[in-house]
Amino acid sequence: EAKTMLRDGRKLASLSAQLPVSEHMRFLRILGEEIQVIAEEMEASILMETGKPDSLCKVETAKGLKWLAHAFKNAETQIDGLRPMGVTQVIESFNYPFAIAMAGIVGALASGNSVIIAGADKASAWLYHFMDAAKKAIDRFHLDEKLVGREFAENYDKLKHALIQFNIGITPRITRNANVVHFVGSEATGMKIKELRGNKRTIIEMGGPNTV
Repeated sequence: EAKTMLRDGRKLASLSAQLPVSEHMRFLRILGEEIQVIAEEMEASILMETGKPDSLCKVETAKGLKWLAHAFKNAETQIDGLRPMGVTQVIESFNYPFAIAMAGIVGALASGNSVIIAGADKASAWLYHFMDAAKKAIDRFHLDEKLVGREFAENYDKLKHALIQFNIGITPRITRNANVVHFVGSEATGMKIKELRGNKRTIIEMGGPNTV
């Protein structure tokens, strides 16, 4: 399964590299709309698993959605012309599972990469609601054949399921072989990820503003 996820994710990213940033933004706008639909269910899951009060769960949703607002404002000027790296693995944290994961998810998608989300063992219920929203957004996202050509649009549609994928827990094969890994969390887990990654592109923030 990990091999297939990586393979399909890379194939999709190679197609995404040929799209303008405006198309990535269009998808993110659709995704944001779908997240708003399932926000209450997602917040209830976070409350149940993390023990946060409802008010903080709502704050977390708002913080996660702010990453979309930041992308809409800055992405086209900051990343236009840069090529996608390929597959980004986003490893969520227990304490702020949605808000922190969205930083990696939005950054990866805005720049044309595909995403594999590694859900935390103890706080992954929100992710099932998020993936429902992602699937609906992916189903709604269609390329204009007049702009990209019929063959390109058909090939993209065949692979767009790989735009956002997920599993629960860290899968070493994915962590080792993803083009980029994004993780915010404990130092112990961060050091294990660093060991798996070697010198590959990796964003790790451990126990506060301690970025590697």
